[in-house]
Order: sequence, then C-alpha cells, then structure tokens
Amino acid sequence: AFVADAKTGEILGAGQRPSFNPDTREGFGTSWLNMLYEYQFEPGSTFKVFTLAAAIEEGKYDPNQYYTTGNRQVMDATIYDWEKSGWGTITYNEGLQYSSNTLMMDLLDSVGPKKMLEYYQSFGFGTATKSEFNTEASGQIVWDNELQQKTS
Repeated sequence: AFVADAKTGEILGAGQRPSFNPDTREGFGTSWLNMLYEYQFEPGSTFKVFTLAAAIEEGKYDPNQYYTTGNRQVMDATIYDWEKSGWGTITYNEGLQYSSNTLMMDLLDSVGPKKMLEYYQSFGFGTATKSEFNTEASGQIVWDNELQQKTS
C-alpha cells in the first residue's frame, strides 16, 4: 500500500507484505525486495487519467460527444468495457464516469498513437525517477503494435 500527496505525487508512506522485522531481520529472506521502487506495476485504470489529459490538451475531448460502448476488436483480440455488454451509446463524460476502456481507445485514436506515446513519455513513464535507490525499476512502455497501444 502506498500513500501519496494527490497534488504533488510525493510518496508520504508505504508498507508491504510480506514484511520483515528491521530489528531482528526475521522474515527478511534472500529474495526480499522493496516493492515500492524495485517492482514494475501495471497501473490499470489509474492510467486512464493520462490518456484523458493528453486528449484534453490536444482538444480531442468533448464531454458531450457520443460513442458506442461495449467492446472493440483490436488485431485478433476483443477488448471489453468492464460491463461487457456496455452501456449503449453514451457521452464521453458518462464513459469517463464508468471508467470505459472503449472510451480510452477512442481517445487514443483521436490523439494518434505517436502523439500519445510522446505524452506518456513526457509524463515520465518508462524512465526511472532518479531516486536515491540504485535498484529502482524504470518501468516500460510497451508500444510495438496496436493491441499493446490500446491496452497500455
């Protein structure tokens, strides 16, 4: 679990399980890692805010624009909204409230994959934070094909 300042992103506190006793080193083991900075995390739906920010910046987000929810075929995969049958045709704002995957794909299409990648990189994804920890994971942006782009 991590606690961050919502305005600055500063990490205020963190804890993980399994843990160890720093006084006795009990539970430390040989493979213990600090998950805060040594693991890469799949951000899931929390990443949608960055897609939204890029679309707003590019003038591609119209809160009253309609789109069709449910699923989209991408290469040989079907990507669904969490409500697999969708919610019908709804506005972008409604799709945002539902955390719609198909909305995010529409926004990525409207911004364009090359420009969207530039935004993700400018947000700092795929690079290390240059923290004091030399074993920090840098993360990665997997962007080799349309399916990877639509599911990032």
